[in-house]
Amino acid sequence: MNAQQRASIAAILGLIVLAGVTFSFFWWLRKHQTATVPPTMTVTFLELSSGSCTLIRTTDNRTILVNDGGDVSGQEVVRSLHKARITQIDLLVLASPSLSEIGGTTALLDSRIPIKSIWNSGVDDGDPTRERLIRRIRLKRIPYRVVHANEKAAIGDSAMRLSVLWPQQRSPRASLDPLICRVDFGQTAILLAGSCNAAAEPYLVADAPEDLACDILQVPDHGGGDGTSLEFLRLAGPATAVISCTPQEPPDPGALHRLQAAGAGIWRTDMQGAVTVTTNGVSAPQVTGAKL
Repeated sequence: MNAQQRASIAAILGLIVLAGVTFSFFWWLRKHQTATVPPTMTVTFLELSSGSCTLIRTTDNRTILVNDGGDVSGQEVVRSLHKARITQIDLLVLASPSLSEIGGTTALLDSRIPIKSIWNSGVDDGDPTRERLIRRIRLKRIPYRVVHANEKAAIGDSAMRLSVLWPQQRSPRASLDPLICRVDFGQTAILLAGSCNAAAEPYLVADAPEDLACDILQVPDHGGGDGTSLEFLRLAGPATAVISCTPQEPPDPGALHRLQAAGAGIWRTDMQGAVTVTTNGVSAPQVTGAKL
């Protein structure tokens, strides 16, 4: 073997070694990048023919429902849960004081999807339908609590926290107003104010102004004209506003104008379908619509 042949073999061997080192480096880099991608949480505002329901899925695949679609849309919620392959509801929050908004719990109980815990508002109107529902929940031995402001929940191992902002337990509004909740996950805040009505909003603004700042706002009262005041929006300052509404009951033009003036991007379930917010708690939340 002459010198030229030896040089050629050495060059080939060098290229093989270089290729191996390069491959190993990029394999390590890909593995390292994959391992450091933060886990994500999703919050989906369902598209329903009436009422509202918000589905929260934590990073460790736990499930929270806020409202149940009401008596008209309860079965739609059940179908949505089956489609999403939800096999358990870790917490059901009956935020709305309206029977038309929480009547869907009957459909959930009939669906045989296990419900591990239920939070309810403090509304006590003596309505027999409400009392029958509560009796059925207790007969099924589902842990059931009436909750108020400052209640917090940490579900599973996730860093997500669900807090109740309103009403205060000792407030005269405690037996009248809906539960207003807030989801915090890392640097992302989502204000679930969809059940908030015009009567409750001034009290919320006065009592918890520092807790209203959020990235994502579920618009009060389904985008009704009497809610979403300028002061409320100034304190909330959302980048994105989601309106749970139907084609039969679209948002009020005045509410839409105030949201636009506040600089919020508007998403509507009557136009974009189910709206899903995906967040890793670090970067800006991503918003998608089922109909887009």
